[in-house]
Amino acid sequence: MVFGRQTAVEKATVLKHPATRSGEMYRHDLESFKKLVAGVAEKCGIKVDIEVNYVDQQLGAMSTAEGWKMVRFCVTLK
Repeated sequence: MVFGRQTAVEKATVLKHPATRSGEMYRHDLESFKKLVAGVAEKCGIKVDIEVNYVDQQLGAMSTAEGWKMVRFCVTLK
């Protein structure tokens, strides 16, 4: 089992982010995050259950203006 939390947005997109070399950062939504994990699992030849949900958590000044949200995820081997 792998679990954690991650920032995300309502619709997957590339956003400006000055802390990266390119000045951009890809932000996942629920479906694109699931697709990423499922793709990695498939390439590794493993089967997984993937749960990912938005959580109601304050991100402070971190970017609520940009629509960032917090998600929790749990990936379990079948």
